[in-house]
Amino acid sequence: MSYTVRVDSSAWQRALHRMSDGPDAQFVIEADALLSETYLQTEAIVHGQTGSLKGSGKHDSHTIDDQWYGEITFGGTSRGPIPFVTYAAEEADRGGQHDFTRAWGGLESAFAKLVNDWVDRNI
Repeated sequence: MSYTVRVDSSAWQRALHRMSDGPDAQFVIEADALLSETYLQTEAIVHGQTGSLKGSGKHDSHTIDDQWYGEITFGGTSRGPIPFVTYAAEEADRGGQHDFTRAWGGLESAFAKLVNDWVDRNI
C-alpha cells in the first residue's frame, strides 16, 4: 500500500510571472478612481478663508515599470489669491475641521483591498 502526493506549482508560477509585470489595466483604473475620489473628498473638506489652500490641491498617478504611484498634495502653487501656499501642514495639524487629511483615513485598507483583488484575479 502506498500514498502518493503530488504538488504542482505551475499555476502559481504562471500567476507570479503575470504579476511580475506589475499592476494590470483594471488595477490601474480602480486605483486611479480611488485616488481621484479621495482627492475630491479631501478638497471638499479643506477649510479655507481665501481658497488658496483648496486651490493648491493636486492629485497625480502614474506607472513606472512594474509599479503604480499615486499622490495627493496640498501646498505649493495655488490657483487662489495667494499664489504659493506654505501652510498646508500647519493647517492640517490644527485638527478638527482644519485637518483635511482626515479624508485619507481609510486609504490604506482600500488600497490593500485593491491589491488583494488584483492578486485574486491572477491566481
